[in-house]
Amino acid sequence: MDTLTKLVAQIQPGYIYLTLGTTYQLSSICHSLNLSPHLLFEPKRKELIETLYYHNYSYNCFIIILKELKSSTKSVATNEYILPSDLEPFEDNYVFIPLVGLDCEVTAAAKKAAQSLEGGKYRILDLRNTSLKFLPFDNNQEPIYTTEQTIVYSLLSAKHIMRWATFTQNELRQWFVTPGQVEPILLIRSKATSLIPFILPFCKTLEHYWHKNPSGILLKFAIWVFLSTTVWNTNRCKGLTVSKNKKGETVFYYNPSVKARMEWNNFTHLVTQTTKLL
Repeated sequence: MDTLTKLVAQIQPGYIYLTLGTTYQLSSICHSLNLSPHLLFEPKRKELIETLYYHNYSYNCFIIILKELKSSTKSVATNEYILPSDLEPFEDNYVFIPLVGLDCEVTAAAKKAAQSLEGGKYRILDLRNTSLKFLPFDNNQEPIYTTEQTIVYSLLSAKHIMRWATFTQNELRQWFVTPGQVEPILLIRSKATSLIPFILPFCKTLEHYWHKNPSGILLKFAIWVFLSTTVWNTNRCKGLTVSKNKKGETVFYYNPSVKARMEWNNFTHLVTQTTKLL
């Protein structure tokens, strides 16, 4: 029995696994356990407790992307994003909290918080020394792409996805909200047109955030595409893939699963509801 098989056999429901690993590695773990994970993106304390404490008829596996990994032993905490140290999931629920950020690094603060939480219902799950790939691809040399294709290709990498949080206003006008152009030019030039229907709701809200970090809205879209390819993918619906067409041109194809489409509805609802409050 190899290390990974032994590790999977030790994972039990009813616990919260502080995971030294990426969302891609976690998706492999979940597939091994025949689990379909549900994402909780930057949940508040109340949402965490209400979601995990009770039986859920739709999901029994949760991956929690925290806004910031901090813990508190106090019964009353002023920060609503602080992770409760006494959080107890329902006995049938599998819960994972990846500690590796989008830059594939575990911060000192995350390590310290994990160590302070370990014990009781909290366990540390270390995937760094398993046979699982750290990233969803292991190419020693990436293909040469155009600038636009490189940006789309970054959607496949936890290491490079943060590019979507750094667009300047000029780049946003050039590629995503060009006057007189409905569809994003970046996706047309990169031959990733199958992503257009999914990004349009995000692009339409950019003007509301023009002076409030508009690129942050596109990062939410990028995270959704990445997770739909690495966590919510299926054998038939692989998310974002790269191939060559009959002309030998690089083309991006996007086919999200039913689960990914459901999460897209949640992401777009969150963005549009926030827009109404501005």
